[in-house]
Amino acid sequence: MNHEPKESEVSAVFRAVDSALAGPEKRRHPRYPYSVPVFVRVLVEEETFNPLRFPGRTTNISLGGMLVEIEGLSENDYHLLIRRQRMARIHTQVAEGEGELVFFGKIVWYDFRRTSQGTKCYLGVAFDVLREKEQKTLADLLARLDAASKTPLPSEAKT
Repeated sequence: MNHEPKESEVSAVFRAVDSALAGPEKRRHPRYPYSVPVFVRVLVEEETFNPLRFPGRTTNISLGGMLVEIEGLSENDYHLLIRRQRMARIHTQVAEGEGELVFFGKIVWYDFRRTSQGTKCYLGVAFDVLREKEQKTLADLLARLDAASKTPLPSEAKT
């Protein structure tokens, strides 16, 4: 008899392998998967008054920063603009009715890839000092994401 594993069994195996291979956690803040549209402005000395603005999406978020994906960034713009320690402003609307939030931080990690659909650039941005509105909204969002991460999926609930 051929036993096809259930999705929850496969998920449990992958989680166990991931945690066994990952070693001790080195990050200061837990990251949560999170995807919302953003506009990224990379701040360059030469462009003080009109920084370039790129549309993207968050892929994860933490108390210390976020990972942003920008599709379609030209290789020329990538080489010209993306550098470690360069400052960036990320404009987004994290929650309904909150209005625009602006997260200011440094680019601490980046990766540029060509795919069959075009280009993708990933930016790891470490938050700098956040304004009170951004701090409160981020704390509320992370509390919701943390609670959701601890709630078992319906397929994993015991019957």
